[in-house]
Amino acid sequence: MDYAPVFRVLSHELRAPTAVIGGYARLLREGRLQEPDRQQALAQIEQATAKLAQFARQASELAHWLVPGSAKGTSVTAGELIQRAIAKCAVAPDRIQLECDEAASAAVIHGVNIEALAAAIASILEAAGREAIDGAIRVRVRHTPDLAPWDLFVGPAGSPAWSGPLDGPDSGDPPGVDRGGMGLAFILAAAVTLAHGGELWSVGGRQGLVALRLLISRG
Repeated sequence: MDYAPVFRVLSHELRAPTAVIGGYARLLREGRLQEPDRQQALAQIEQATAKLAQFARQASELAHWLVPGSAKGTSVTAGELIQRAIAKCAVAPDRIQLECDEAASAAVIHGVNIEALAAAIASILEAAGREAIDGAIRVRVRHTPDLAPWDLFVGPAGSPAWSGPLDGPDSGDPPGVDRGGMGLAFILAAAVTLAHGGELWSVGGRQGLVALRLLISRG
């Protein structure tokens, strides 16, 4: 992982909430706010503080997943993993068009932290959801024979990238750490994927698809 973009995103994420807290704190200290503006200012400060706490948690988790050998866990079927990801995702389920045949769903992924990997996939779904605005999100699973890659492609249903070949990571582009304006959440998803021996790449540019590859064995 390239650390320079990570720190740029972290700096960008921290800038807005710290500006909110500093600005409202100054107005309160100078006595320039009256009720109900004071209550509104305090509510904004609380929200900004919660954002900072979220970034601190994500940064701590990112540090954990950057340590070699951090991906230890149990086995899960790919179908269950996807359903857990959809359950964690902020995108409404009726916006998600899932294309996953029985063979791909039955594939077993070993030695994973199920919750972390499901959260990573959920972040990818949410990034696609932000780019699709209110449109549908298409999720296509591609599975090849035993001990071969299990690929997950996610993107706005209307993206022109779907009309071309869905190439592997060797022919793809870096996914972009600020994909969909997700900031640290998407960086964390990339780190979790890498820690599990997987790969993350982009197909068809920024408004295209994000793809995730894991190695599996058949159950």
